Amino acid sequence: MRHLLFCLLLLFMPAGALAAVVVDLNSATEERLLDLQTGVSDELIHSIFAYRDKHGPFQNPEDLRQVPGMDDESFEQLFPFRLKGSIVIEVDEPKGISPY
Repeated sequence: MRHLLFCLLLLFMPAGALAAVVVDLNSATEERLLDLQTGVSDELIHSIFAYRDKHGPFQNPEDLRQVPGMDDESFEQLFPFRLKGSIVIEVDEPKGISPY
């Protein structure tokens, strides 16, 4: 439902108002995710990749809840969803880059 609302918001936003980046958590590097504004701590990002390295690729968005340090607020901030068989998150813009 939230994904649908996000898509509807995109339809009514002016062009260039949002620089969204979609990141596949099963193929992204830790460095790539650290370079983006995810809204979660770098420590949690390290935990996500340590968990993936130990347990293999995430099969469902809910698998992220098993990552040590992942609480409801962090999960909601990342808002993982399935897209074409991958588990992805959407990030607004790279750190240090502003559209203004």
